Amino acid sequence: MRRDSVRIKHFKVPAIFLFTWFFFCPIIFAQELRDIKPPIDPRPNFFWLIVLLVAVVLAVIIYFGWRFFIKLKKVAASPQVIHPPHEVAYERLDQLRQRNLPAHGQIKEFFSELSDIIRRYIEGRFHIDAPEMTTEEFLWSLKQSIELSNNHKSLLQDFLNCCDLVKFAKYGPSTEEIDKSFDSAKRFVDETKPLLESISSTTVIARRAIASRSNP
Repeated sequence: MRRDSVRIKHFKVPAIFLFTWFFFCPIIFAQELRDIKPPIDPRPNFFWLIVLLVAVVLAVIIYFGWRFFIKLKKVAASPQVIHPPHEVAYERLDQLRQRNLPAHGQIKEFFSELSDIIRRYIEGRFHIDAPEMTTEEFLWSLKQSIELSNNHKSLLQDFLNCCDLVKFAKYGPSTEEIDKSFDSAKRFVDETKPLLESISSTTVIARRAIASRSNP
């Protein structure tokens, strides 16, 4: 019989590989045996976002508060100016005439504006809350007033009744009645404005501004 020979091949392993294996192998297995990390909280943390938003809101409030303070300071430094009631009435009457509302078919608007001009004038001139009263209430309050003559009371009564007819009863006044109502309004202002022209013909310093300065 023939005996087959078995050849065994030998491989040479470099010493550096063996050193690396024996040195790092325990470290690798030790890392695999560590405890399991706790689960990560999926909820986001809004703390710093809230802090940022609060800071932005405070910055905006401070900015606009400072601007408002500067503006208020400028207004307080400048005197408040008020026009006398008769000058305001004259200016509004002139503007109403220039608009020429009756020529455009706006007769009701014309009488509404004309009535408001006189009511506002009476409020400023005689300190009667005319704009908030009905015509009946207003005329009743005029009877108690001692600042208006009987002629002026009668003139005002006719004027307001005519305005109410146009505004509420859909009365169509003629051109002569429109002109007469306008002239009556201007005449009432002419005859009831202050006689003493110690008040400036253009502007006056408001007493409220003076009082607010003396009593901060």
